[in-house]
Amino acid sequence: MLATIFLTKKEQKKLALFYHLERLPAGEYTVKSISDELGYVYSTTQVLLNEIAADCSTINQAAVLFTPQKQVSCPLSEVSYD
Repeated sequence: MLATIFLTKKEQKKLALFYHLERLPAGEYTVKSISDELGYVYSTTQVLLNEIAADCSTINQAAVLFTPQKQVSCPLSEVSYD
């Protein structure tokens, strides 16, 4: 796969996490539940989620990944691929 050639291990994990978030049914999820599902360490998942949130915010200031209760909101609101 080209991702293993062009992306660092961290970038590969971030991409896998993003794909995982896209496939989750609508709802709110804890960082722990997501890290358990992916087999990632909690702290790694938290760092990657913060980076994804920052990336989404750069694309669209209205993008929201975290709820006020610090849960992960799926689907990612206000993120468009257009």
